[in-house]
Amino acid sequence: MHRVAAPAVLQWRFGTTLTQLLVQRYPESRLAFATMFEDAAIIAVGRGEADIAFVTGVAVAANLPAGLEAVPLTTITMQLAAAASHPLVAEAVDTDGRGFVRTLDQVLPYDFACPNRSLFCGIERGSRADGWRDDQLPRRIRYWVEDLQVLMSLIRSGHALAYLPDFALREPGLVRVKLSDCPYECVETTHLVWRPSAASGWHRYVAEGLQAIIQAPIAA
Repeated sequence: MHRVAAPAVLQWRFGTTLTQLLVQRYPESRLAFATMFEDAAIIAVGRGEADIAFVTGVAVAANLPAGLEAVPLTTITMQLAAAASHPLVAEAVDTDGRGFVRTLDQVLPYDFACPNRSLFCGIERGSRADGWRDDQLPRRIRYWVEDLQVLMSLIRSGHALAYLPDFALREPGLVRVKLSDCPYECVETTHLVWRPSAASGWHRYVAEGLQAIIQAPIAA
């Protein structure tokens, strides 16, 4: 049994790739995904309760015990997401295939959905929990949502906008709204954490394989 500890949002990002990688080499593999915020996930690896964890660079810098190793994977950039049916999108034109360009004055009057706690560490941060600079660009947050699936359903239905990880915008029916006049960008680095001294061959295979897959250049 291969035990993985990570916040739900990072399981979403890496879970399918990890599964495909393991099954390719170890067809009889079984995985157990434990949902926990990143500090708890690191502790679980340290105690031997999990084999690997997916966390952000902030957690690695603040809380990586001796004996554990963090393998850098990729960066996650938060992006403004909307349903394709949202009025904000209907009023814009996707001129380059990479998103609908709007200004802050056009975006901020609409309702937003936001978690009260960080999706990565679970710390309560209120209106800045998703990385949006509400101290500088206050939004109208109508929906406070802790559950990731509920958050996504509110966006897909067109009830709200949200500041989501870039990979979330691959979901059908969602589009990126690019802000032409926003000076801020929230970027998170991500890492795989493991204990090399207690690892078997599959741990290194996963660490090196995930890094190679995720960091491989995309063919033109």
